Amino acid sequence: MMVKTNFSRGIILTVTLFILAGCQMLPHHSGNGEDHMKRKDPREMTFPPVEATLPEIQEFTTSNGIQVIFIENHELPLVEVQAQLAGGWVYTNPDKAGLVNLFSDVLRTGGAGERSGDEINDYLESRAASIETWGGRRATGAGMSCLKEDFTGVLNVMGDIFAAPKFAQEKLELHRNLRLEQVRRENDNPQAIVSREFTKGLYPNSILGVHADEASYNGITRDDLLAFWKDYYHPNNVILSVTGDLTRQELESALNRVFGDWLQAELQIPDVPDIEPVTESRVILVKKELVQSNIRVGMLSPLQDTHPDRFAVSVMNYILGAGGFKSRLTEKIRSDEGLAYSVWSNFSAGWQLPGVFQAGTETKGETTHRALELLVQEITRMNEAGITPAEFDRARASIINRDVFKYDEPNKIARQLLNLKFEGKPQSYLTDAVKGYQSLTLEEVNAAARKYLRPEQLLIMVVGNPDLFEKPIDDFGKVTVIDLEQDA
Repeated sequence: MMVKTNFSRGIILTVTLFILAGCQMLPHHSGNGEDHMKRKDPREMTFPPVEATLPEIQEFTTSNGIQVIFIENHELPLVEVQAQLAGGWVYTNPDKAGLVNLFSDVLRTGGAGERSGDEINDYLESRAASIETWGGRRATGAGMSCLKEDFTGVLNVMGDIFAAPKFAQEKLELHRNLRLEQVRRENDNPQAIVSREFTKGLYPNSILGVHADEASYNGITRDDLLAFWKDYYHPNNVILSVTGDLTRQELESALNRVFGDWLQAELQIPDVPDIEPVTESRVILVKKELVQSNIRVGMLSPLQDTHPDRFAVSVMNYILGAGGFKSRLTEKIRSDEGLAYSVWSNFSAGWQLPGVFQAGTETKGETTHRALELLVQEITRMNEAGITPAEFDRARASIINRDVFKYDEPNKIARQLLNLKFEGKPQSYLTDAVKGYQSLTLEEVNAAARKYLRPEQLLIMVVGNPDLFEKPIDDFGKVTVIDLEQDA
């Protein structure tokens, strides 16, 4: 009993102490009852305007022509390097549409300098470092990260990959087979189907619409990889962004030691191919035995990413479908009618090539027509009526608050500056975005909706089983049918 009594008294004492401690944390009241700790209503709070600020940025060019963007950052003993070179798959022969994919695969894994690809893997893994190569529409490049103490050694490996790649035949065959397997499995993935066929529809007469298939991958040789490398891999075609625990003197010394013997060459970057936008509306049905339909609509746009209208279009698109649960497409198709889980839109401004507007959703086969109808209706309503003042205020504030996170880390900033340098744009392009949104007006957004959204020019694509549709989709226009089952 004594133990039980002491235990009970211990509980009472503990509870009492918690109560007394809680009382000490309660706000104190003055004699007249006023609460000096009263919280403000967040809706009544005011804040200074958001500003985009950049850290100190150093730029220089090595003796053999490598352009360097450097942000010194000593918070952690890490270094990150990003490289970009002009030359991508828009410049390749359509018969070898997969060339840049295989090039970027084998550039990294095919060995370089005195090391095989497997030896490079072992070297990097033992130092918790990484080097990854990539290929894209207009450029190829690489990314590297490592500890500061390993910087010179890892940079030397990256230098060998750029200046002395081996393109080992066995690695070419390995990655060819991997790419071929991707091609063989594409028709099992509705997302891959709609992306592939929609791109073909946007660019019917251009290399941009050509898809890498089995024939193109099988036709690529090691000599093709070497030829691409000889055309584009020269120091005077390299832009580097570097961030991390280095001084400029340390960086310049390392770059000169690793890349100093790499010789410049005359560059001949081809002209960007001309794109003829298709101005009439089209409807394409990709027949596939699916219980769910994948819907996408869109069009090419003359909007360029240097045009002031890009800010207005971004706000318009945010309200239409990019703003999550508060976007019109999501509220109408998902929340109001329950036809889909995900609904979205995207409007990307172009750089030398056309911009692209897209919107899409997935729905049951039985609700395909209705979902497509609502998608087109909301695009048309945006074009004709624009947005409301409340929508404008919310979207603009959301975009500004979201975009400030583009400047919160040095490596993010460096990557963006790398792209600006590649595209020949000033650094102010980055920080002027916040100012562009802040000076925007509702009238400018609505004018942009009328100018850049053209419902009468939409490419409409549905991947699904027409036997399940509640109504035929030919009331959206003449339907072109692609039968994947028959083509297979």
